[in-house]
Amino acid sequence: MNSEGINPLIAMVLNMLVWGLGYIYLGKAFKGTATFFLFALVWGFYLIYVLIGGFSFSLLSEIIIGYFLSGLWFGYDAYNMAIKMKKRY
Repeated sequence: MNSEGINPLIAMVLNMLVWGLGYIYLGKAFKGTATFFLFALVWGFYLIYVLIGGFSFSLLSEIIIGYFLSGLWFGYDAYNMAIKMKKRY
């Protein structure tokens, strides 16, 4: 992707909502795929836990807080990566 067409805010929002999509948007396919795999793994383990052990509000709140904080970090990382890509070209 041409760096002129890169919007750092789009990369940030994509990465915050679904980990890895912002990296794929920036053309970093390997990093995006690996991060998306982590996203799927986290939610997969949570769903397996719910199916086997039952629903728990305390675990759900911990997962949501962890998801939110991780999403913030991934969004910040994608935003900075997009800014650096724009400055490089």
